[in-house]
Amino acid sequence: RVGEVKVTFPSSSSSQETCSVLQVPSSCGRDSVCLPYTIFKDLYGQKVPVGVSPDTEGKCVKVPVGGLYPPDASVSIPLPVAFFPLTGGNLESWPVDKYKGEGSGVDWVPDARFENSLKCSEKEGSYVKLPNVKYGEDGQFAVNFWMKKDTSEPQDNGFEYIFSNGQTQGGFNPFGPNNLHVYLPEVAHPAHGVARVILKDSASDYKGLLSHTFFDSDGKFMDNNPRNTVGHVNLEDGDWHMFTVTTKANGEPGYQIFVDATLGGSFPTPEIQDFVDTNQGTGVSPIIHVDGS
Repeated sequence: RVGEVKVTFPSSSSSQETCSVLQVPSSCGRDSVCLPYTIFKDLYGQKVPVGVSPDTEGKCVKVPVGGLYPPDASVSIPLPVAFFPLTGGNLESWPVDKYKGEGSGVDWVPDARFENSLKCSEKEGSYVKLPNVKYGEDGQFAVNFWMKKDTSEPQDNGFEYIFSNGQTQGGFNPFGPNNLHVYLPEVAHPAHGVARVILKDSASDYKGLLSHTFFDSDGKFMDNNPRNTVGHVNLEDGDWHMFTVTTKANGEPGYQIFVDATLGGSFPTPEIQDFVDTNQGTGVSPIIHVDGS
């Protein structure tokens, strides 16, 4: 099941009157939120009314099914390029339905956290195809989503891709340039319970099997051993978990994985960085390309 997909912030307004973003409680009412005009101007090209401040004033928009957890308006947080609630039978982006997803074989089921969430079936091969939103062309980026493993459904012996974004020319190859994939190992795998991340930028030339690298949500690199480390979060426990893949805030090469808002792993690890530094200029280190800038 997936509750939200957010690429590093659905479609009618409950009111077109200007509201104050910083007002607490909001004047928009219980089922709406005041979104600054900056969002509509920067992301959707909409005009800002004359005489209003786009950062502190906005318009009321009805929240998606399942509610919303907006950031503190007084804190400077980058606007998400696209936000898909994936609740209430809706596959469109929010707060403006600029992007429209397509679903195949999916169900919408009652849920205590998100009220009505999207459920995919491994048996049915169901999936949701989201529009190709451009992100990470240069500079930093983050991909964030909620996930929940249905432990009651019969399991086969295949990988389960939670998020998959990459090139399809020449067939599926997650280890080539410009790829980001998050998947769960098969149930019979010793390391099941973690999520594996494959992240390759435009400079990650494909080098065959040497490029088949992955990094796990508990900070392990290319590790197929059983997971029983202290602090390990089992992503197959039947609960909702928030998962984030992001470049480093300090601008250094590499990326980080957060599970439930807690840092799970930072790539490259000290051991991998030492390997890269030691093999600079040998033709070996480029296969582990970690430049996330």
